[in-house]
Amino acid sequence: PVANATITPGPLSHQVHKADPMTLHCSVQVGSAPVTFTWLHNGQEVARGPVLELGDVDVGHSGTYQCVATNQLGQDGHHVFQALSPELALEVTPGSPWVTGAQITQLLVEPPWMPAVLWDRVTLTCQGLGTDSNTTWYKDGQRWESNGLKHFTVKESGTYQCDRPGSGCSPTMRVLNDWVVLQVPARLLLEGDTLTLRCRGWRNRSVTRVQFYHGDEEVSRSLPGTELSLSPLQLHHSGDYHCRGRVYYVQHYSAPVTVTVHGAPLGTSPHLELRHIGDNDSGHYHCRVSNGDSVAESVPLNVTVLGEQDPRAGFDPAHSIPHPTFTGASLICVLTVPVANATITSSPLSHQVHTGDNVTLRCSVQVDSAPVTFTWLHDGKEVARGPVLEFGDIGVGHSGTYQCVATNQLGQYGHRVFRALSPELALEVTSWGHGGSDQLVLQVPPLMLLEGDTVTLRCRVMQDMSVTGVRFYCGDKEVSRSSTRTELSLSPLHLNHSGQYRCQGLVSSGVSQGWQESAPVAVTVHELFTVPVLEGPPEPIEGSPLNLSCLSTPSPLRPTAPLLHLFYKDGQLVGSPQGSPQLLVPSVGVSHSGNYSCQVLSKGGNVRKSSAQLRVTVH
Repeated sequence: PVANATITPGPLSHQVHKADPMTLHCSVQVGSAPVTFTWLHNGQEVARGPVLELGDVDVGHSGTYQCVATNQLGQDGHHVFQALSPELALEVTPGSPWVTGAQITQLLVEPPWMPAVLWDRVTLTCQGLGTDSNTTWYKDGQRWESNGLKHFTVKESGTYQCDRPGSGCSPTMRVLNDWVVLQVPARLLLEGDTLTLRCRGWRNRSVTRVQFYHGDEEVSRSLPGTELSLSPLQLHHSGDYHCRGRVYYVQHYSAPVTVTVHGAPLGTSPHLELRHIGDNDSGHYHCRVSNGDSVAESVPLNVTVLGEQDPRAGFDPAHSIPHPTFTGASLICVLTVPVANATITSSPLSHQVHTGDNVTLRCSVQVDSAPVTFTWLHDGKEVARGPVLEFGDIGVGHSGTYQCVATNQLGQYGHRVFRALSPELALEVTSWGHGGSDQLVLQVPPLMLLEGDTVTLRCRVMQDMSVTGVRFYCGDKEVSRSSTRTELSLSPLHLNHSGQYRCQGLVSSGVSQGWQESAPVAVTVHELFTVPVLEGPPEPIEGSPLNLSCLSTPSPLRPTAPLLHLFYKDGQLVGSPQGSPQLLVPSVGVSHSGNYSCQVLSKGGNVRKSSAQLRVTVH
């Protein structure tokens, strides 16, 4: 059987530049001919043969490579043996200078869709090591004017990238301004996930007769829908997708979008290694994986141990050696995922705390394969390790920005290192005063507040004090008072809840007491979606179709919020609430003339917004 497959790279360096020639050779130490070779790139088959020539390599060639050597033994060739090489990690950098070390710079996009579109008011944020002032931005490969900024709102289409000296260059992000754009969620896609692709028209114009393609093959024709759902995701779903559709009765094609479905990489632990195998090791093997709540079991693998042929015996099975002493077998149970989407949660929720408070920060990842290690950064410098960072008696010196880095090592020898860097959490520690308003503090959770949300404000005093008779104010208007309650809940939030809030209360300390007032705190409520605009032909011809579009842009802070659309004619509801922003009348008559309007509702109906009327006259 084949054994000890290895890859020889040329050049020997595993770190090459864009456009460098690159050739990989696969060989086996032992193996009876004929031997076939298969090449894997990030766990997916890309080529066959003993040599893989990449020619002028590009950044997209970066990743891990393995080769699988196969031969078939037995009188009928029904015994198949495979040898899997160790992983070779290849890093292709855009150009000089070479990027060394782990690249954990991330380019975050809001709304979280790729490619981004200019009319979504896109915000790009560069997350990485070092200070914000050292951020370098690139647009279409050239240095960009927004250098030194951590984030900015995009105003021009193009391809963007950022660089941090401590962590290297980020991946690129396209921002398009095309008539038709196909978008995929900006997240890691794994086997078993559900993926929704959406085909969008320029500035949210209506798109009709939408067709989706995987490569050159049509995969869906959705009338009148503009989304394609792939569930459950499998490795064969990877590839280039595009859509076509009609905007203003003219057909347009989107730019292609690459979908990459990640499976568990081959050749990783845990594995079972059998040394000095004999015929008693033949049988059916399988592995089980448990997360404590559920168990997954692999398909059984039939292992047959063959005796070694005596070269003097020809093909007479009577002369086989039943117990080989130099061969071995390694069985691999694969269930590994790189870390992704690291986040920090704080307790208490407020990011504004006082000296002496107990504060706990927790770092977690959305997906990972154990073991995962956590490192904490304070203003870009490592301060601790572990998933929890506790401050028992916090001081002013603890103020600043915190990030956590989650790391796991995959591969048979743990030589593939993956890192996920959390967004920054800003922590402000203030000292308690000895009198005046510093004894009473109004706290607000560090959340982005949108219409329809719920927020709780709390009025606090020092640990050895108490407060009663609390009153809450928005500006000069009293909004609540209570003899015992120290919290104010606002639900559902509306735009008019924005403003400067403060609280008053009777503060008691030992035998002394007096009325105190907190410093004002700003509460800003962002709109969940814009006021809708009803668009459509005002004077359609009798017998022609009428297509009305209720156009409303969701907030980039919550771009996937479910919305319902209602259409009205002369004040009367037409049909029923629907998810689609379009009302289609296949053939209009004179009776369809009238004043049309639409209304957009959030899930639950807490937020409602109506359009202006559109007069439609059928001729």
